[in-house]
Amino acid sequence: MPHIIVEMSDDVEIGPDVESFLSGLNIKLAEFDTVEIAAVKSRLKRYAQYAVADLGLSGSFVHLQLSLLAGRSEELKAEMGRTLFEYVKESCATKGEVSDCKYSVEVRDMDASCYFK
Repeated sequence: MPHIIVEMSDDVEIGPDVESFLSGLNIKLAEFDTVEIAAVKSRLKRYAQYAVADLGLSGSFVHLQLSLLAGRSEELKAEMGRTLFEYVKESCATKGEVSDCKYSVEVRDMDASCYFK
């Protein structure tokens, strides 16, 4: 805990590579005092079938979901979300002629009474 789940269209390139990208997310999140890097788990899923707005498959997207055990302030969660949002935008680029990638980040609380490890 926490969990970082990144979903993206398969036309998005990650620099320099996926392992470095995911490790970078973990490091960025661990810069916050309430996060221990040993507890962070990140993963990435690519999609070949998707639709973005009215662009269909010609659009691109990257969505990051950050799941945290409840208890952090709204301000801290927003700061975490903004930090990861900027990191994702800096690390990802689209292939070919597509330049209008849709980026989003969602920070959600997890109920500790329903989280088991």
